[in-house]
Amino acid sequence: MTGDFAAERASFARLVAALHTDGDLRRDLERAFELLLSRYATSIRENRFIVGGVTERFIAAAFCAIDEQARNVGAVTEGSDVRVGDALFSVKGSFSGSREFRLVNVLGESPSAEWRHGTIFVVSERGVGYADPGLLPGRTRRKRDAVVLPVRPVFELWEVQPELLAPIVIPRARRDQAGSDVASKTVADEILRYGMKKLRPMDPRPPWDDA
Repeated sequence: MTGDFAAERASFARLVAALHTDGDLRRDLERAFELLLSRYATSIRENRFIVGGVTERFIAAAFCAIDEQARNVGAVTEGSDVRVGDALFSVKGSFSGSREFRLVNVLGESPSAEWRHGTIFVVSERGVGYADPGLLPGRTRRKRDAVVLPVRPVFELWEVQPELLAPIVIPRARRDQAGSDVASKTVADEILRYGMKKLRPMDPRPPWDDA
């Protein structure tokens, strides 16, 4: 069952307008994703989760920058990631050219699993866009462990309704696994810098720093 998504569409329209008119906000968001995606290769499985979580926080921060009351709620709610006033958004990133968006992870049979939330898509070489079940009814399909949405109908929607896309510069994720940072290493290194007597970070210089 889905709602009318009026709050989600209105909130996203305000974000798009800001990204069109506020050059500092647009450049900040582009730079944030450039740094994230040059640092973490999403081909490394554990990095997919950190990149997904950071993407949610970047979007919440963008809403806060335009004086929207936004909170990142992905860690404590099921299905939604960012709350902006009365609007609840799922946030999905696609940074390696996938042919589908994985909308809902399914455990077991879960026959009732479906796309329920207005969704902000952050897509390499496209930008930041929006879609919801009311705009794309019946376009999802169920796999064994997920509800997925092919990218083609989303891209076609944005062509017909360009107001649903802010075409900012989002790079592809790095493909070089050997030079990538790894999420667990980042956390471990941060903790090991807090006054340990014997334990030290294993690699003092981060792999993306070639200086």
